[in-house]
Amino acid sequence: MSTDDDDIIDAEVVDSDNLPATVGTYQHSEPVTKWSEEWWAAASPAVQANRCRAHKKTGERCKNAAILGATVCRFHGGAAKHVKRAARARLENAADLMAKQLLGIALTADSEAVKLAAIKDALDRSGLKAPAEVVLSQGESKPYEDLFDGIASGSRAESRRARGVPDSADNFAGFEIGTEGPSQPPTQGDSPDPSHNEASCARRVFRGSTTNTPEVDYQGEGGSSGQQDSPSSADAPLRQPHPHDFDRERPPESPVRHITGEDAIDAANWANRRIGALKAIESPHRRYRRP
Repeated sequence: MSTDDDDIIDAEVVDSDNLPATVGTYQHSEPVTKWSEEWWAAASPAVQANRCRAHKKTGERCKNAAILGATVCRFHGGAAKHVKRAARARLENAADLMAKQLLGIALTADSEAVKLAAIKDALDRSGLKAPAEVVLSQGESKPYEDLFDGIASGSRAESRRARGVPDSADNFAGFEIGTEGPSQPPTQGDSPDPSHNEASCARRVFRGSTTNTPEVDYQGEGGSSGQQDSPSSADAPLRQPHPHDFDRERPPESPVRHITGEDAIDAANWANRRIGALKAIESPHRRYRRP
């Protein structure tokens, strides 16, 4: 301020806290969460019109956005069947208008490529499609197809003849099939080794059998099962076993009686007292003296 003016008698300089004047801007201290009340309040009117109009159980309005073509979100029935039917009906009603627009593009488009694409789309939607040509050629077979081709449905004899396998491969466990017919598989008592003694090849009677069949061996003593007089060899055909014969690796043992309860405890205490090494087992039942 100039002090040379004659009209000014006196001047005083005063400091003011309001100067210079500034315009502050409102800023959130924390980022605004999407679909929150603050986010909807700061959104444009067009965005706010797309908010779900349903209310929660607490009475608060839903904060989700409504799905396209509806006024509510998916959680409040926006994907219900009647909503889908209404959307499908709107599309069907607008099909004529869309077809009219497509034909207009096919007739009035400036680009030839756009016209061609619109014409093809219109013809395809009307059901007039160009003929398609399919070329069939022999390709490489897959591994599983080769495996299926190798599987035959014929008999075993036909398969062996097709592979050229000789008949001598039909031997079972080193024995050849006899001329009188198929034989039974060898049992534990039949030894192909002729060096084994006759005692190891003996046949014993099954202990649980109810018939009084005597003990039968290779010499044919006491029975008439029709077995051969010598042990079987690699060249001789297999003999037919008797239905009551049963192979056992050891002689039958005497039956054993099982004891339980107090009898078992008494027997264990007697055995412990006999060897004098273990303490007697106490009974779990409490015993009281008689008065």
